Amino acid sequence: MKRREFVAAAGALGLLPMAGAASANQAAERAILELRTYQLDTPQQREGFETFCREAAIPALNRLGIGPVGVGASELPDAARELLNRAGK
Repeated sequence: MKRREFVAAAGALGLLPMAGAASANQAAERAILELRTYQLDTPQQREGFETFCREAAIPALNRLGIGPVGVGASELPDAARELLNRAGK
């Protein structure tokens, strides 16, 4: 599977739960969703990224009227990480 196909499929699967909510409320405003992933290998990288998001990025986006903005973390099993690494090549 090529990277673009994988990203498109993964993105579509991630948006499926929201499809029902969007179609239920036809008068809702348009929304733009952006999903970014970062691979942080050390605790220091994770801490720095979390601090940047909390103290700089999210407040700046909110000042521009962009929101709500959310940041989350997940731990991937080694097999899933290997699959994503191969898909990115």
